[in-house]
Amino acid sequence: MAVETGHLPIAPAEFRDVLLDAPVPALITAGESVTIAGAVTTTERDDFTVACAAWNRHGAGDDDGIFECASIAGNRFSIPYRFTDGDAGRHTLWIFLYFRNSGSQFPRSAVSGITVAGQSAAQSGAPVRRGADADRGEAGSSWNAALWDGARREPGRNIRIGT
Repeated sequence: MAVETGHLPIAPAEFRDVLLDAPVPALITAGESVTIAGAVTTTERDDFTVACAAWNRHGAGDDDGIFECASIAGNRFSIPYRFTDGDAGRHTLWIFLYFRNSGSQFPRSAVSGITVAGQSAAQSGAPVRRGADADRGEAGSSWNAALWDGARREPGRNIRIGT
């Protein structure tokens, strides 16, 4: 028997090198819009021009991710995205920062445990899986294999995961 534990939002300070304006919801329903907005806090350099949010669905193919970007003004950015039924599943949110002519970049942070529920499931009253079982990655998936191998291929560029 599953225990309903809920999905705690992800704290704004959970992401390295940025401070978000608001927590990131850990349970999102298709049709809902989420804006990743905040300030660049890294002191590594002061010429970042673009911030990107990658919502990578666990077990999805390389071309099946969400990658949205916005300009950085001063040190501020705002990246909106409206989720669809096609986005349903468990996701990891990656934050990227780019500077002029930087080419590929490592993600600054990656936080998992985000679930997007399709509208049809939400409207039918069917339970949405919550808690540890819903948030656990799929150990046999190609996505996790690539993650733990230390490399991930994104459309048009290579992104490596490192610390």
